[in-house]
Parts: sequence; C-alpha cells; structure tokens
Amino acid sequence: MTPRQPQCIISVWDDEEKAVVSYGVDATKVRSLIASAMPFDMRLDEHDHVVDDEFARILGGRIMKFLAVTNPDIKPFDKITLHPNAP
Repeated sequence: MTPRQPQCIISVWDDEEKAVVSYGVDATKVRSLIASAMPFDMRLDEHDHVVDDEFARILGGRIMKFLAVTNPDIKPFDKITLHPNAP
C-alpha cells in the first residue's frame, strides 16, 4: 500500500449554510499559499507533548475565535468563553 501524502485541514465559514466547512488537502499543494500567511501554531512542548481532549478544545476554540474575528456573521453564534490566562 502506498503511504498517503501528508494532509492539512483548511476550514472556512460558509455564511449561506451557517457552517464551518473543513477540507483535507495535500499539504505540499498548500505550502506556497501559506508562505506569507499568519502562522497559527500550538506547540506540543507547551502541552507536555500530549494531544488530548484539552489540546483539541484549545485548538478548536482558537480556530473558531479567529474565524469569528474575520467573519463577523459568526459573532451571534459565538458562545466560547476566553480562558483568563489566554494571550
């Protein structure tokens, strides 16, 4: 079996459907597009090198907050509370 190419996820807000739509995309095809994009990283060393429920919750919350800032139509649906120690 041929190993699968590394993938990345692209998530977009679809205002018409009122949905976050995510796509799995070949990571090599996205590299040139993200070269000048703002990085949005979560370092594993800052989370004891564990990808657990808390890591996923934080990552998902950050992604949704970013989408809400750049897509104002999400704001009425945004009920995520910010952690008091969040940067």
